[in-house]
Amino acid sequence: MEAISILIIVIIVLSILLSLMLDGYATLSLTGSILAIFLLQLSGGWVELALHANDLVTAPYNFEWYQLFTSVFLHGDLRHIIGNLLPIIFIGLPLESRIGSRRFIFIYLMSGLVGNLGFLALNWETPYPALGASGAIFGIVGALAFLYPRDRIFAPIGFIFLPVPAMVVALFWGLEQLALIFAGGEGIAYEAHVFGMLGGITFAYLLRKVWKIENGGKKEKAKHRFDIQSIEPFLAGKREKEIYETIKKEKGEIRDIWIEHLLPKLRCPSCGKKPEMVKGKLSCRCGYERGKKENNK
Repeated sequence: MEAISILIIVIIVLSILLSLMLDGYATLSLTGSILAIFLLQLSGGWVELALHANDLVTAPYNFEWYQLFTSVFLHGDLRHIIGNLLPIIFIGLPLESRIGSRRFIFIYLMSGLVGNLGFLALNWETPYPALGASGAIFGIVGALAFLYPRDRIFAPIGFIFLPVPAMVVALFWGLEQLALIFAGGEGIAYEAHVFGMLGGITFAYLLRKVWKIENGGKKEKAKHRFDIQSIEPFLAGKREKEIYETIKKEKGEIRDIWIEHLLPKLRCPSCGKKPEMVKGKLSCRCGYERGKKENNK
């Protein structure tokens, strides 16, 4: 394996690990890794990481399973990478803020995998290598549209980006890709786009059952019932404040997940101890929360 290919694989693995370890940074980690990999691609020596469908017939010993994942991080030219990075940012950030980094990276990678498998099934004789994050991108579009159809995301309308409901974007993009497949378009893996979106919707449905995420405006039951504003006096870092703002917007199980993620991080600014729940409010034994309120009066 070429040295460039090994370095690209290392960057991919580090990107995934950072996404799992640092909550809230999966989209940024993916964006940074894709940019770094594209710069490495300019040096050559990466072709073995692309998806070579015809190897399954002509040279099966050359086909490697990791191509199903590594090809998602590769791009052909500057226009290709820009066209993929913008949707990752505009769609990935809203979805990640809703469901968390680990669930987001799971749906992203699995959608890319399903997209590539669908492409292989329908194009196993093509001599052209497949690469690009489009299948994964269509997957997160489908997942966001399924879980939160009314959420508005910035979608390209001509030369500008406008806020459009996720369901509208998913329907338009999905139907457009189907039309291009039947039109016999070449040079772009439209099949990977369609299968990627179907994969994103499927995994969102399956994992919604695990997370008990409700969509369509249904009422959700929250486990943590207390005065959310009592958290505010104990917020210190920027990330904690961002999570607090997310908690105020969310409901049900998603809200509970963010609360459980935030509470262990909180410390009393006065004594440094963890605040406790007392009569439905977060407070500290040293009286910091009460004293702060009295001072504010």
